[in-house]
Amino acid sequence: MIVLWMLACGGVSSADGEECSPFYYENFGAGFMTEHCQGCHADGATDREGAPQAIFFDDVSSILEHRDTIIYEIEEETMPPAGGITEEERAAAVEWLNCMEEQ
Repeated sequence: MIVLWMLACGGVSSADGEECSPFYYENFGAGFMTEHCQGCHADGATDREGAPQAIFFDDVSSILEHRDTIIYEIEEETMPPAGGITEEERAAAVEWLNCMEEQ
C-alpha cells in the first residue's frame, strides 16, 4: 500500500534525476527510526543489544552521518536483527534515506 502511494504521489527529484518519495523525517522517518532502530541506537537506550556505543540515530544529522550504512543494513535485512520490517517499509525507508539531502 505504501509503495503504491509513493508511486502515485511523486515528489522532488534527487540530484541524479530520480523521483523522490513524498516521505520526510516528520511524516515517515521519525516513526520508522523510533520503531525499528532507536531501541538500540538511541542515546537513551538502556539495553543497546550490542550496538556500537557511538552510533545514535536521535536526529536527522546523525541519521545522515550513517545513512549509507543504514541503507546497507536495511537492504541486507541485517537490521533490525529481530526483523519485523515489511517489504513496503523497507522500500519506503531506503527511498526516504536516499532522498534525505534533497528534502
